[in-house]
Amino acid sequence: MNGKTMCQRKENVQEALQERKSVILPPVSTNEAYVDPRVILPPVSTNEISRINRALQAARFKRTAWIEGRAEINYQKAPFWYFTCSNCHEPTDYTGILDINCHYCRVKINPSPRAFIALTILDATGKMDTLALGEEAEKLMSIQATELTEINNQQNMILLHHITQAIQGKRLLCFVKKATPREKAIKGTAFTIVTSYEVEQLATEQQTSLNFHNDYA
Repeated sequence: MNGKTMCQRKENVQEALQERKSVILPPVSTNEAYVDPRVILPPVSTNEISRINRALQAARFKRTAWIEGRAEINYQKAPFWYFTCSNCHEPTDYTGILDINCHYCRVKINPSPRAFIALTILDATGKMDTLALGEEAEKLMSIQATELTEINNQQNMILLHHITQAIQGKRLLCFVKKATPREKAIKGTAFTIVTSYEVEQLATEQQTSLNFHNDYA
């Protein structure tokens, strides 16, 4: 192989590498990246729970916190759901046109409904406005997003009554995080609930577990 041919091949390789560098690959988020937060975030001991006023004061320094308090619904107009991209789970302004790509991940949209509910969590020191999304919202409202899409205007009052019974006034132990700009745009809240536990149910489960161990000790 002569020197001229080698130089030509080297130039071709360099050009190919440069072309590869210029390609911007879209971010891809798959379902496998999502795990059940109740598995990785089990209930914590009392000394790890922050008073709400202290959690809010530390919000500029800490991105997450465990809080406990009474839940109140920030009443919103129906629907309690919105369309998301099934690939990256980001909100989409899908309007029924099938052949469009997601604004965020650039993948062809296969829209799926996602539930949400705005809650205020209160304790003796203050309150925190939060937003529950996706499976967490479905769990709190005791209804799935696909069911929410089937509710018409005449059934909204029945739905609101159902949600109120499921959530209003219950004491919740919540792991909260700072909302992303896209999450904040949904309802304007600064925090989202990653996962939550009903305090009364936790106490019952702990007592049952204690009784079991005592019986077999």
